[in-house]
Amino acid sequence: LGLTPMDYAVVRPWHAELWGQGIDDKAIVDLVRAYSQNFWANRSAYDTAEARYFVQIILHKIGLDIDSSVDVAKQIPDLQMSVVAEYTSNDIPPSFFEDVHDRNLQWHQEMMDEFRPALAKKFGERYTSLPRYDQDLVAMGTIDALVWAGGLSVGSILLNSMNVLYSAYGQGQIGKDFQFTEDNVYQFVYETTRSAPPVGGFGGFEARSNTHVWVDIGKASADASIWGPNPTDFWLRPLEVYQQNTINWANGALYGDDNGSPYSFMCPGYKLSLIVMTEFLLAFQASGGAACWQPDT
Repeated sequence: LGLTPMDYAVVRPWHAELWGQGIDDKAIVDLVRAYSQNFWANRSAYDTAEARYFVQIILHKIGLDIDSSVDVAKQIPDLQMSVVAEYTSNDIPPSFFEDVHDRNLQWHQEMMDEFRPALAKKFGERYTSLPRYDQDLVAMGTIDALVWAGGLSVGSILLNSMNVLYSAYGQGQIGKDFQFTEDNVYQFVYETTRSAPPVGGFGGFEARSNTHVWVDIGKASADASIWGPNPTDFWLRPLEVYQQNTINWANGALYGDDNGSPYSFMCPGYKLSLIVMTEFLLAFQASGGAACWQPDT
């Protein structure tokens, strides 16, 4: 995040390789399915925050082949919140956050110390032969992906999916007896993402004029000319409507259809994120779904 174009050109191909798996990668689909089924098996309670921990565990495994524990995965949402608190509380003296800042730096260093050898183990000389600066860029970019990009957004969409299922708003739109199936789970994920975008916008510069532009994801996701009348209502549109019109992953921002190009800015893990979310929700349904899992209040 916040990389210069030259540094981004170093990191992007690695991100495409770490997170660029698609539905045609059977081994990845099987792995996510097994993790999802295991998550829902043999449990009697579920906290919606656990979806965030699940996402961290699965992305650590897929990207870095790190077997992360729940306790370790829980630290990342804590880091997210403490960093946000530190850098957005403008009216609070910096000295108030001194301990928080030191802990955030310690967390960052611990992840760097873990990710560098994991990348070296996975990629061998391809990684270790890079200049040390580039090695650090790739490791830091991987931290960003897990803390601020997919590691944050995917968990947020899963949390919002449960909010739709159990809220009066959601039940008023899709009914109280909604069940996930192979035929509707992708539309549900797309519609949840459209209705409650985890990313508010994308910024950039128009190439010819060098004018700063900002794509407002929330407004684009509620454009009646694209999504039809009453765009704030939650209902499942045909899958092709989402595939052709969603921009929540910066869809379409691929240079020459190359996910690893330094000129590509679409989420490199777009397809993987869909696999993680749909498999998680299908495993939830297989464990009983909303009819089985009832809120305490």
